[in-house]
Amino acid sequence: WHTCTNNKMMCMKMWSRVARAQLASPKISRATFCSEEQVDTFRRPSSPPSTPPMANVEMPKKKTPVEIRKVDKPSNAPIELGDTEAAKKEAAGYALIKQFNSIEDPVALRTTVKKAISYLNQALDANPHSVQLPSIHHGLGLCYMRLGEWKDTQEHNEKAIQADQHFVPAYEALADAYMIQEEYEGAIVWYTKFFDTFREYYSALPDADKYNSQDILSQILFKRGMCYFNIVDYTCATGDLNTVVEIDGPHTAKALNWLGKIASHHKKFWESVALNTKSLERDPTNMGALYDRANAYDFVNKPDLAAADRQALALLKRQKLWKAMKYGSLKDEEEE
Repeated sequence: WHTCTNNKMMCMKMWSRVARAQLASPKISRATFCSEEQVDTFRRPSSPPSTPPMANVEMPKKKTPVEIRKVDKPSNAPIELGDTEAAKKEAAGYALIKQFNSIEDPVALRTTVKKAISYLNQALDANPHSVQLPSIHHGLGLCYMRLGEWKDTQEHNEKAIQADQHFVPAYEALADAYMIQEEYEGAIVWYTKFFDTFREYYSALPDADKYNSQDILSQILFKRGMCYFNIVDYTCATGDLNTVVEIDGPHTAKALNWLGKIASHHKKFWESVALNTKSLERDPTNMGALYDRANAYDFVNKPDLAAADRQALALLKRQKLWKAMKYGSLKDEEEE
């Protein structure tokens, strides 16, 4: 019984009964109280069993180590451009692109643009199958847009989209190019494609990143709304501009001003006054809102209020002219 590990107390009681019975009557066998088979279950085997207890259990096989072989990458396979010469050329080209808005001299600007084009073309020559191909073509498209070469602008941005259909900056650049050329229908097509593509990306963003992305959506909807306005589709223009106002981003003041223009077109002059007033509350330097509100005041027979707005507008123009004399250009106030 002392060899039992599972039920020691039961064994102790059983063998005590056997011992007492044998003392009282030597003829009584221990089998009277338990069978030989039951007793044998508590015995330690004198010799190990012939079949190991785990013999019938299928043990997991050891995994054969996988042989790792080095494979030469094909010459035309995409490679990372981390420290390559192509990456350096691309970075140099984009560094010049960022300087475009700060260059005042047209000759210097043209020289800088051509230098950026040279760098980006060198990046393409160094690795025509680069994973950064969409970015390089988009950069070239931005450069040609600065030069007013619209065919090359469209060609490179279309190549960027062919390389990556989700590269949304190329959609915006194409739409901007059409808008600058006053081809508003084409601009609307590309702004819509941008919006649809970016909406898929936006829906997958975590909530923490969606706030900044709304500014991008606001900008695209505002541009598309102006295009609708220019083709006299006021219904679609109103829809886009109202969405911009609901997003409440950096383009809200401008959107309110353009909604005021639409209201004036429909001869709703008091509504135009209200919308332009909201625009000026968001941005007191919005000269377009002052101009449109002054005109609306004229139609509702408020000449004093119209004169006050025109006086404020003249003051803003003088301030802008003074900044132009100070900084040497008529740049936007935010850039100043």
